[in-house]
Amino acid sequence: MLKFLVKNQRLETLKREIIASDQIAFVTVKFIFEGGWKSFHKVVQFT
Repeated sequence: MLKFLVKNQRLETLKREIIASDQIAFVTVKFIFEGGWKSFHKVVQFT
């Protein structure tokens, strides 16, 4: 699992793991939002 903390406009890595290339739907990602993010709709895009 990858775990990130979003504070204001900054992204901080809380937990990471080694990811193999060309994996599809394999890694779990969790985001923790602090501050004024509660009222926003959030979308994450990985490339």
